[in-house]
Amino acid sequence: MKRLLNILTLWLLLFLFGCQNPNVRINSLSELPEVLQAGFNSERWYFTNAEISPPINIVKKKGISGLANPFLLPVKDKLILTTYNGYLVSMNKDNLGNVANKRIGRGISAPAAFSRPLLFIPAEKGKYGLQAYDLAGRQFLWKKKQLYSRSSPLVPDQMIIHATLKGKIFALNKINGEVVWQYQNSKPIESDLALHDNILIACSRDGLVTALNLDDGGVLWRKELPEHIYTSPLIANDCIFIPDMKGNVFKLDLKKGTVVEKNSFNSPFYQPFSTDGNQLFLMGSEGTLWALDFNLRPLWSVSLKGTPTTPILITKNHLLIATYQKKVYLIDKRNHEIAQELTLKNRPAAAVVDEKGTVFIAMEYDSVLRLESSKGEEKQ
Repeated sequence: MKRLLNILTLWLLLFLFGCQNPNVRINSLSELPEVLQAGFNSERWYFTNAEISPPINIVKKKGISGLANPFLLPVKDKLILTTYNGYLVSMNKDNLGNVANKRIGRGISAPAAFSRPLLFIPAEKGKYGLQAYDLAGRQFLWKKKQLYSRSSPLVPDQMIIHATLKGKIFALNKINGEVVWQYQNSKPIESDLALHDNILIACSRDGLVTALNLDDGGVLWRKELPEHIYTSPLIANDCIFIPDMKGNVFKLDLKKGTVVEKNSFNSPFYQPFSTDGNQLFLMGSEGTLWALDFNLRPLWSVSLKGTPTTPILITKNHLLIATYQKKVYLIDKRNHEIAQELTLKNRPAAAVVDEKGTVFIAMEYDSVLRLESSKGEEKQ
């Protein structure tokens, strides 16, 4: 009965908010995507089946109030992002116009997650560690004091999963914020969670990997890896793929937690694996891009300039990579060659490719670029 009431409440909210003058203008709520999360899905693949047609050029630049978080959310005709200094920003994707800046707090270091019509925004300091904001009604639905986090939320079904700097993992009702279950991890969690079916995976910096049952938060297994982990886990083919700070990469069985495969490279990893379902992609801090098979065997590599600033974004035929050397690369997956190398004025801090293949890049410290296949190019 309680679940039925929650579902009815959600549909009532959707109906009422759809009749107002929304920040994300819509003719029908069914036009909005159901869910958008950092990495696009709960497994955190960073893959979209859109295609980029190089060369791409900068066609528009727009200022924003601060440094954007590492993942941007393309919600219908809008680009939604949050900034480290506490702003929620909405802009038109076509021309980056109609910029709406709303100060919502401070210390927002992880990307928000979207589950229509709600945006779930984590923060690592300030008064609230998690806020649910309605994009249609342009108001907060609920807020949670403290519960500080550097992890991007997950929003499966009617719940939101939120990991905190004190090691707690919460499953909350996404409509009213009520706690469904909570789990106390032995160490703080500072990276994103990953989810497949009802198995939730969390990694702590000291190398502890924990699997929880999504239904009740019960522990399925724990595994201690030998080195520190600064990246988020990726789930594919019923396995978990994790790189560590010593250059090791691990493949763990999703249901048992046992190490199935391991390989070692000569570079620390600060960004997670990405995959298109056919190959794994990973870039070391010294600038080598690796393509691996699912047994962690190298298939090919490319030397690039700089440490990656964001996870590798994968499209149908290309990889998009941004680095601290102010570079953006397009790598052709078919021939493993650099299809394009762009040098930007400042370092890229966040990127996304939308369903049309348009590229959006947030720059340090206060602007967003729109890039597309075009002869026209604006100066930076």
